[in-house]
Amino acid sequence: SAVMESRCPDAESDYAAEGSMAHAVCALRLTAAQGRDTSAIEEEIAALAGTADPVGMKRAEMDRHADDYAEMVLGLLAEEGEGAELHVETPLDLDDWAPGSFGTSDAVIVGRTRITVVDYKYGTGVPVSAEGNAQMRMYALGALSEFGVERYVDTVRMVIWQPRISNYSTEEITARELVDWGENRLAPLARVADHVLLARSDMASFVDSLVAPLSVINALIVAVGMSRRDEIEQTFNKLERIWEEYDVYEKPEDDIN
Repeated sequence: SAVMESRCPDAESDYAAEGSMAHAVCALRLTAAQGRDTSAIEEEIAALAGTADPVGMKRAEMDRHADDYAEMVLGLLAEEGEGAELHVETPLDLDDWAPGSFGTSDAVIVGRTRITVVDYKYGTGVPVSAEGNAQMRMYALGALSEFGVERYVDTVRMVIWQPRISNYSTEEITARELVDWGENRLAPLARVADHVLLARSDMASFVDSLVAPLSVINALIVAVGMSRRDEIEQTFNKLERIWEEYDVYEKPEDDIN
C-alpha cells in the first residue's frame, strides 16, 4: 500500500500551534497586501494565540519573518507582470495523480506562462532543497491541474523559504517534465497500491514527519498478526527453540551463574 501524507489543521501541541500561527500571520500579510478581507484570518490568529503560551512570546519574530515572506512572494508576483494572480493558502486536489490525496499550498502565483508554488517552512533545522522535492512537485501538479487548464503553462517554479535559517531554494522545470514525473513516478505508485491510505500529520518541522505514516504501517502489521495469531505463535515457538539450541541469545540465568 502507498501511504500519502498531508498537513492536518487541527493542531494540539505547542509546536504545531506555533507552525499554524506562523502560516496564518503570513497569510494575513499577503491577503492584506491584496486589499482583501482579512477578518477570517484575524479570527484564526486570535484563536491560535490562546492555544499555547510560547506562541505569544514569539509573535514578534513571526511578524518579522512574515514581512520578509510577503516581500519575497510579492516580488515573485511582480516578476510575472500584469495580470498575474496570487492565491493564498490554496487547497490543491491531487486526486488525478494519487486518489484521495490533497494538500494546501502557502502561495500559488499564476503568470501568463508560468506557475510558481511557494512553501513556507517555519521550523528550524537543516535546509530543505526544492530540487527534486516530491512534496513540492505534488503541490505543483495540483496547481497545474487547478490553474493550468484554461491557459498555456510552459514552466513551473517551486520555491521553499525557511526564514529562521535563511534558506531560499528553488527549482524550475517545464510543465512537460512535471507531468512526466507525475505520470511515471507518482501515479504508478498509487495505481499498484491496493489502497492509498492518508496519514495526516501536523508536525511543525524542517522535514515531513514520518511518524503518522509509520504508525499506520505498524497498526496494519499488528492487525495482520492478530488475524493469524495461531500461525505466528507457532513460528515464534519454533524460533525460540532454534535460538535456545544454538545459544543465539544470552539467558538471564547465565548472568547469575
